[in-house]
Amino acid sequence: MQVLKKEIFCVFILLILFFSCKENINISSNPIIENQYKRVSLNCKGDDYNTLTCENIQKEISLNFKNEEGKSLINFKYKNQNFIHVINEQISDLGIESFLFENDNKMILILDSFLEFGHKFYVYEIKNDSIKFVGFKELNSKFDDKDIELKYIFNLSEKENLLNINLGPSYEEISLNLNKASLLLTKNNDQDILNKKIDYSGSWKLNCDSELLTFEIAANNIYLFLNSDNSIYINTQLKKVMGKENEYDLHFLSTESQNNFYEEIGNIKDEEISKEESIAKIVILDDNTISIFWKGLYDMKTKKRVFYENFVFLKENNDVNPIILKKCN
Repeated sequence: MQVLKKEIFCVFILLILFFSCKENINISSNPIIENQYKRVSLNCKGDDYNTLTCENIQKEISLNFKNEEGKSLINFKYKNQNFIHVINEQISDLGIESFLFENDNKMILILDSFLEFGHKFYVYEIKNDSIKFVGFKELNSKFDDKDIELKYIFNLSEKENLLNINLGPSYEEISLNLNKASLLLTKNNDQDILNKKIDYSGSWKLNCDSELLTFEIAANNIYLFLNSDNSIYINTQLKKVMGKENEYDLHFLSTESQNNFYEEIGNIKDEEISKEESIAKIVILDDNTISIFWKGLYDMKTKKRVFYENFVFLKENNDVNPIILKKCN
């Protein structure tokens, strides 16, 4: 009888240990998500799926959109301060919607710009009497077997300065680094920003005596000598880095001309080169000097940078990056 009681007691202890371990496994497999956001209402006016004015009086935030000269101008008002963001494309042509979210210490604004076959999301952080542009992400729409677009949701969370936007099971998650957000400018006259032109037109070179090594600026467009071996010239575009004085990102537009003297060097296929990824950072040092930090073209097919080491200016500058160019009249 004593033996039977001892066996029953052992079985009872084993069952307790089993269920205790199982409970611990379940807890550890569901980590807590930090800083979740909840949606806040916005009162928007305009056409369906194209509301060009939105506000939340209680949160002291409002915004409106303007399209002019191929650009979008977004005017924000937050706690009686005016902020402006200029985007070098008209983001509301096919429609736009605005979504506002908050947690305990900040708000996140998402602008959903409709594309022909997808969406482009512009994300802003609203905190401490200021507004920052966090970044953007473009994605293609997904469709069911009846060719109806699959719906997406916005489920926001934040962990270790990464803002994660879960759009649902049909779409990839968006992650943006809040540490890289740029502060929006505070301006009273938005027309001044729209009309402001970069007045650095002309030829910029390492050596003004060189006829080939040319960096031609005309307004915001740049004609650039990329590679000497296959004589490759490309067209590029400057985009202002918001919140940073005299800083610009350089973006690839198209190939102007190229040869195929050396197959190992390679040629450019325009459709495979990203127009969204910056290829260089340019800083205007003074009226006659600019600095170029070269990154290389981004090949979307291989997901790698190309034409970095064989960029002609970098080679001529003994591989020193950034490259300092002087204006040549």
